Amino acid sequence: KALVKLQSNEDKPLLDQVLHNLARVLYKLGELEASIKCYQKMGSSNFHSKVGLALSSWKAEKFAQAYSAYGEALQSATTTEQRSHVLAAMATIAFKFQGPDAAKTLLFQSVQQRPPSLQGILALCVLGLQQSNPTLVQAAIAEMDKHKDNKKAEIIAMKALVMTLQGQPVAARRLISKAIHQNP
Repeated sequence: KALVKLQSNEDKPLLDQVLHNLARVLYKLGELEASIKCYQKMGSSNFHSKVGLALSSWKAEKFAQAYSAYGEALQSATTTEQRSHVLAAMATIAFKFQGPDAAKTLLFQSVQQRPPSLQGILALCVLGLQQSNPTLVQAAIAEMDKHKDNKKAEIIAMKALVMTLQGQPVAARRLISKAIHQNP
C-alpha cells in the first residue's frame, strides 16, 4: 500500500530510495529474483543501484545481465576507486564466460586506477599463479609493494604464497612472522 501512494511523479525519488532499500534487503534474504525486479523497477538508477543489480544478477547466475549492469555502473562511476572495484568485479564474470585473457585485460585496467582495488590486485596475482604466468604475478607483487604500509592480511598472505611457490618458504615464514609481531 505504501508503495502505491508513492507512485506520483513528485514522490519518484522517495519511491526509488524505497525500492533500492527493499532490493538490498531481498538480496540479503537470498530472494535474488525479487531483488533484481526491485532494481529494475527503479525510475532512476545511480552507481549503487547499478552495482546492486549486478551483484544480485551475479548471485542469481545471470552472468550476462550482471556483466551488463557492471558495465553501466562503470559508466556512472564518479571516482577512480569505484572504477577499479567495478573492473575487478567485471573480470570475475569475464573469466567465467570469456576466459582468462578477457579477465586479465580488465584486471590490468583495474590495477591502473588510483587507488587500485585490493581485490583486483589479489585477483591478478591469483590469475598469474593459475596461468603459471610469472609476468602477471610480478605485476601484482609490484603493485602490492606500493602498499608496503598497508598491513592487510590478504596482501601478506598472498606475498607469502608467492614466495613459497617460488621456492622461498623460509622468506615466506619470516614475512608472516614479522607481520604478526609488529606493533600495531
